[in-house]
Amino acid sequence: MCKRKIHMIGNTHIDPVWLWKKAEGMQEVKSSFSSALDRMNEFPDFKFTMSSISYLAWVKENCPDLFERIREKVKEGRWEIAGAMWVEPDCILPAGESFVRHFLYSKRFVEENFEIDPVVGYNVDSFGHTSNLPSILAGCGMKYYLFNRPDKTKLAVPPVFVWKSPDGSSVTAERIGGEYLAWTKPGIAYNLKESKEALHSYGYDRMAVFYGVGNHGGGPTIDNIRSIYELREEDKEDAIDFSTMREFFGTVEKEHLTEFQGELGRIFMGCYSSDNEIKRLNRQAEWSLLKAEAIGAIAVKLSGGTYRYPKEDMERAWKMALFNQFHDILSGTSIEPARNEACQEFQYAIATARNTIANGIQGIANHIDTRGDGFPLVLVNPTGKAYHGVLCTDVYVSSAGRKQVRMRDTTGEEIPYAESGYRHNERDEARKSILFEAEVPPMGYAVYRVLQEGPSFKPVKNRMMVEKNFISNGILTVTIDEKTGCPSSIIKNGIELLADKVAFKVFYDDRGAWGGELLEEKSEGIFEASNIKLIETNFLRTVLRSTLLYQKSELVVDYILEKDSDIVKMNCSIHNHERHTEIAFCLPVAGKKHQVITETAFLAEQKVVKDGTEYYQHRFADITNDKGFGISVINNNAYGMNQKDNEYRLIISRSAMFARGESGPVDITPDKRFMDQGSWDFCLELLPHEEPIQKQRLFTEADFLHMPIEHLGDSNHTGEHWLRKESMATVTGAGVQISSYKLAECEKGTQVLRLFECEGMETVAQVKVQNTAFTVHLSPYQVKTYLIKDAIVTETNMIEKKVELAEQENAASTTGTGIKS
Repeated sequence: MCKRKIHMIGNTHIDPVWLWKKAEGMQEVKSSFSSALDRMNEFPDFKFTMSSISYLAWVKENCPDLFERIREKVKEGRWEIAGAMWVEPDCILPAGESFVRHFLYSKRFVEENFEIDPVVGYNVDSFGHTSNLPSILAGCGMKYYLFNRPDKTKLAVPPVFVWKSPDGSSVTAERIGGEYLAWTKPGIAYNLKESKEALHSYGYDRMAVFYGVGNHGGGPTIDNIRSIYELREEDKEDAIDFSTMREFFGTVEKEHLTEFQGELGRIFMGCYSSDNEIKRLNRQAEWSLLKAEAIGAIAVKLSGGTYRYPKEDMERAWKMALFNQFHDILSGTSIEPARNEACQEFQYAIATARNTIANGIQGIANHIDTRGDGFPLVLVNPTGKAYHGVLCTDVYVSSAGRKQVRMRDTTGEEIPYAESGYRHNERDEARKSILFEAEVPPMGYAVYRVLQEGPSFKPVKNRMMVEKNFISNGILTVTIDEKTGCPSSIIKNGIELLADKVAFKVFYDDRGAWGGELLEEKSEGIFEASNIKLIETNFLRTVLRSTLLYQKSELVVDYILEKDSDIVKMNCSIHNHERHTEIAFCLPVAGKKHQVITETAFLAEQKVVKDGTEYYQHRFADITNDKGFGISVINNNAYGMNQKDNEYRLIISRSAMFARGESGPVDITPDKRFMDQGSWDFCLELLPHEEPIQKQRLFTEADFLHMPIEHLGDSNHTGEHWLRKESMATVTGAGVQISSYKLAECEKGTQVLRLFECEGMETVAQVKVQNTAFTVHLSPYQVKTYLIKDAIVTETNMIEKKVELAEQENAASTTGTGIKS
């Protein structure tokens, strides 16, 4: 009988932030790495595996001697660098492009400093793993994946299996038996027992088993290593040896493994709604950085390369954001002082992106010939779809309060406009807030003109219908309930989309930060309207404001209907003072047998939603009944949601105590600190539909909300580009979205374009990047990446390596995976 092969993996799990702040966590990196090197000197067969490339970058900068010692052990093959991500992030909430940046920056750092290519994904403590992660792993040159949570009580999978994404991409995965830590001999024995039981249950013969002190760092101890020698002597049935994850996976025959497709569970049911601020800042940082990359790329191309894109600043900002996607930060489970530092670092990333956007718009405008009557109003669209709709721009016009203006479009034709006082700084008499219908091409610009003379057309008749609690634009008719201050009716083309009144409901919720248990629903009431009033109406839009109150808290909701739009926009501002409560936007959708579709990384997937169970989404969810009509909800700050019968609930706030592990009531005293206290703004958009909606529409509207049109009132000057409207990148094809348009990391003057198919069908897209046109074939849910330089188009993987090179280096990489980016 052949012995089972047990690969003993020495590691330390380091939470750089959790129940301590970052400075202490990074000290543990230094201490733990030094300890691992000491163990190597004492035990010549000992090997060590680490993850989180930001730790190596920190050591290189702060402890260069220690870094050189690590380099030597890597060369010897005894120090394994796994993970290839900046940290061990939350593996559910980051956007697809954030996952790609984790691998892009991490693999480049490892290759430049160690001349190796890490291929083992490693997230042993993350609380769940999104269903499309194998596509991203394979697309970034990863072959294998290691995780520990959820355990066998939450998810039944073999100890070693093939994990597949909807596009067919796959990686070989292991779920660790027992724990990823073992402080003592009994702990190691337990991990061995759990692993052997899993092997026996599935008839497999090899597994990697973990040991070492962790969470606050530590690593394998002398006692750990001696215990393994002893256990090896005691166990006559198994071959137990010190090893690495790459050595282990190198012995696994993928073709003999069971396949699993889908999400790898979630172990905590409340961490997707814990700490709205940290999640809101993460969302803002991700999409601000993506917007800055796109505008920077447009500026560089329009300037012929003379505009200086701040590559180093942007990389630093991305790395700051990526670090704070660490699973104990982004989940909202860290102590308050540590998460406050994380908020500041997210804000640094946002500020860097904002500065890059502002300079990029100037870089675009500076190379356009803007001469003409009045002054030019330069509009920039950083998304992959053309913008057609009402736009509000705030511009400087001398003596603005006393003068009318005239607007001209990109063809020089006069267009009607409306002046707006909504959210306008009335104290500045030299500014105007101007509403007009704009058209801006994808990844491009349009130049409108503002003349300081009155319009020549007659006032446009306002066809909006408005009453005290009723607004209609001819497409949508919305009635606001006088008690809830929310829609009681939404009608489109004669079809009522609501089953009952919408409301912001309040539930008692005394769960801890992780929210590990299911919420036992205890309704405490709703926010009720104290005032409903008309703020603005003209021929382009109507704004109706509801002021809602609940105990000590206030919620102001501005409902906005625009000309020819099928979207109800909701600009919301909350002043929250509730504790141990959950506030949810509750939307009862008409009909039966509702299907819920939500966004995750590069994917819109159907959720199997159970009553009372918190699930996650990214920017949007769609709730459609068995007749095909329903309502889509797009938001710019929240991730937690659930579905109760026909009622969709987006969790706006869950005010738990910071880092509290247990549940149950507590005496509320000044020294007990609760999340989500104070004020913040957020946006919701309701997209009613009387027939099944295309997922591509949802991605497009979510892009417009998160990366809105930028504008600049410029001066008249010369420039190389005389076109009044121009696009740097266009894609035409059903179900095809642009995910990223940016400059390449390593090839100067090269553009990167990433596309993905979102409808689940074979499709062909026609792509044009400046003057270079090419055709792309995509299979269902496939992601593809291209480098474009001097009219030469090169297909690469997601981290900008040529496909042929990646296949040569990684041997088996993408054959049959459906992802050849």
